[in-house]
Amino acid sequence: MQKLSYARLTQFAVLLLIAPALVSEIFLRSGKGEESGLGHMFYVTTIVVVTMCYFFANFFIARTFHRSGHAGKWPVFVAAFSAIVACCGFIPTALGLLEQYALYWEALGDIGFIGMGCVSAYAIGYDLLKTHDVSAREVWGSIALYLIVGVTFSYVYGLIAQFNSNAFSETFVAGVESRPDLIYFSFVTQMTVGYGDITPLSQLARNVVILHGAFGILYPPILIARLVNLFILKRSD
Repeated sequence: MQKLSYARLTQFAVLLLIAPALVSEIFLRSGKGEESGLGHMFYVTTIVVVTMCYFFANFFIARTFHRSGHAGKWPVFVAAFSAIVACCGFIPTALGLLEQYALYWEALGDIGFIGMGCVSAYAIGYDLLKTHDVSAREVWGSIALYLIVGVTFSYVYGLIAQFNSNAFSETFVAGVESRPDLIYFSFVTQMTVGYGDITPLSQLARNVVILHGAFGILYPPILIARLVNLFILKRSD
């Protein structure tokens, strides 16, 4: 049986968090890229490349989960369908094509990435719960799952914001420019930091935030308790 590898997925998830924000800080907010547009082009290119790498890493997790024998063909089917949906929505949005339909492209891309994230989260969670050993692989898996949930919820919040512009205290416009803000709000919620600069206003947004925050509170102690218990059992053997 094949085993899922999580280190690469974790690295791409971290890049997805850091790279666009770093490029934006250097080329856009400094004003260097505003005159020629090269800064914005480099920013969009960075988001596209990093997102696609993260995307394919998720697809590999779904394929390996199927080949491990723990599930049928549904992970690959859902991942492939989500891939098509995400690409159809993400690429036109990132490249600024057919801007009059930007709302629908953005929503389509969000749905695709939510589907992909759910498959990966389920595969990793299932694998971690079934394992009876603790190694670097399990540690990487726990980190990957935490990051995937945070990134996936950013697309959930983006989807909510697309159909209700008053769902949050800040307006998230369609396009790649809002992606860092959505990821920021998602992880602030997951870590229950609660800075208050972006707040949910609609009932749906608040309920989703409650569920997300509950995961952020419960996940670390439950996972740490399981990993420590497995480590003690391994040492006792």
